[in-house]
Amino acid sequence: MAPVLSCTLVCKKWNTVCRPYVFQHIKIVSEDRLNELKTLLGSKTELGPYIHELEIEAAPLGTVPEPLEWVANFPSVLSSHLTQVRTIEFLGLWEAGEILAGSTFFRDLTEFKTVTKLTV
Repeated sequence: MAPVLSCTLVCKKWNTVCRPYVFQHIKIVSEDRLNELKTLLGSKTELGPYIHELEIEAAPLGTVPEPLEWVANFPSVLSSHLTQVRTIEFLGLWEAGEILAGSTFFRDLTEFKTVTKLTV
């Protein structure tokens, strides 16, 4: 990914050409990252369709677990922006089990109409 990111700095034309590759795979590991992505996609709506793979890591290895309500809210926060996502992968989801069971998470997850691979 680093070479592609470097290419985006060459000029505006290269930035435009490389952008789909930069945003193809997104990993979210915290509520802060989720909110940053939501803000970015709200201001640059053209980026949403570039995201084809979404990785949600609820409790990254070696970190102190934080409140995981953000995991339950992620589908309602992002589904309208991610119109071409094909893969959603969850890591550490068991940590948020009780939170998810008492939320609309699973119903909201169906709003990702283009998903063909879901890993839990």
